[in-house]
Amino acid sequence: MQSATMIHSLVILFCLYLPLGASPLLLNYTGSIAGTDTSATVIFSICPDANYSEALWTETHSVTIAGNRFSVLLGSITPLPSDLFRADTRYLSVSVDGTVLSPRQQIVSVAYAIEAANARNVDRHDITPLSVTLANGSATWDSTGQVTTPIVRTDSLVAGNTPIVDSQGNWIGPTQSGSDGLTLRTFTTTTVDEEEVFFFRSKWLPFPQFDTFVEVENDGMLDISFVGQIQCNNSFNTRINLKQVSPSNQFLGQFGNTSGGEGTTGTHGSAVKNQAIIGVTAGTYRVFIEHQSISTIEGTLKSGSLIVRHYD
Repeated sequence: MQSATMIHSLVILFCLYLPLGASPLLLNYTGSIAGTDTSATVIFSICPDANYSEALWTETHSVTIAGNRFSVLLGSITPLPSDLFRADTRYLSVSVDGTVLSPRQQIVSVAYAIEAANARNVDRHDITPLSVTLANGSATWDSTGQVTTPIVRTDSLVAGNTPIVDSQGNWIGPTQSGSDGLTLRTFTTTTVDEEEVFFFRSKWLPFPQFDTFVEVENDGMLDISFVGQIQCNNSFNTRINLKQVSPSNQFLGQFGNTSGGEGTTGTHGSAVKNQAIIGVTAGTYRVFIEHQSISTIEGTLKSGSLIVRHYD
């Protein structure tokens, strides 16, 4: 005849298994029963308080006792709900061969790691953060819903059910007209999203990555923009240049603003943005970005995008 005395080892011998797939959450429980019997029926229940409330979860085990000790995996028969430990306190009730042991044992820190694991995967749960920031500040989503990131990479762009930009960066959306009556005819993008090392000089040099040609069929306007993330220990500048290739071959010069960055060793470098609107006649044009620093020094292009729109 065994004694209805059980030593709870919940805190010391409570181990946690947290598989991230479809397998159930498991709690490893080790207990001790005094007596000579080699088996017992043990019912485990998890309750919201220490007294009379009904159990939130219950599981029955037929245990084999060796040296007065036994071990079971709670949750191996009846799965533990993923939100079971979402409240501040939970208590374990244990019954041995029909005798309920008292008092209930409070479940402490270790088991609450279940909720921490659940937080890693919020599938089927709502979240309500004030803002979201990715690792190293690479992108942010603020409380107004605005997303800020140096570059967005996508196969194509669709607004509603309307395709806007294809996988090559070409505008395929509806024809757009501005307030001045101009219509968007072509949309050209050149994007770099892998790090590339280059050297600054004290004179202006072109970025070979951001050097593109645009066909202009009718007199109109080029709207050119460049955004980039550049890492360099010295201050530096970028600018937009334009050259007509045909019907005449002439360098038209630097247009728009000169954008600069301070020297930084930060992970994402400094952001630069150049913008220019230029009136053009029919022909072929070369659009390219130049860079310059106060001395010869290594720089790293983290990411960048050159966009050229033609209106007529």
